[in-house]
Amino acid sequence: MNPWGLLQYMHNMTGAVITGSFVMAATGAFYLLEGQREDFARIFLKVGAIAGLLSSILIIFPTGDLHGKYVAHNQPAAIAGMEGLFKTEAGAGMVLIGQPNEVTGQIDNPIIVNDALSFLIYGTTKAEVEGLDQIPRDQWPTALPLLSTPTTSWPVWGHGLCF
Repeated sequence: MNPWGLLQYMHNMTGAVITGSFVMAATGAFYLLEGQREDFARIFLKVGAIAGLLSSILIIFPTGDLHGKYVAHNQPAAIAGMEGLFKTEAGAGMVLIGQPNEVTGQIDNPIIVNDALSFLIYGTTKAEVEGLDQIPRDQWPTALPLLSTPTTSWPVWGHGLCF
């Protein structure tokens, strides 16, 4: 078991609670709109919305925040690949959307939040984040969620996600 196994488990289970909460709230909303079982519908909607809101906060902090920091510390190639960070940067930005291009070592058509990645990982906007240029090419991540292949261009959607 890795050092962040329990934290990763908690992060994933919080995601399951979010899904269940919003399904419950949607069921309650549907019943209210249909005018059926209104007593249960109000309970479904209230409990689902409250649990969904609380678990949405918990998935960001502390579970998501700490898990991201553990990955950055223990697997710098993975975090660089997930974020499409080809070059080591002080004050690294977080890519919200774009297509990683391994040939040029850039993100094509990016929308970037300046300094955000450095802040999320190290708590300061001036911290240096290790890019793929510091990692031997044979150790680069090769899975599609991390980087595209040279012949295709997979867009990056959201923080840390490449499809």
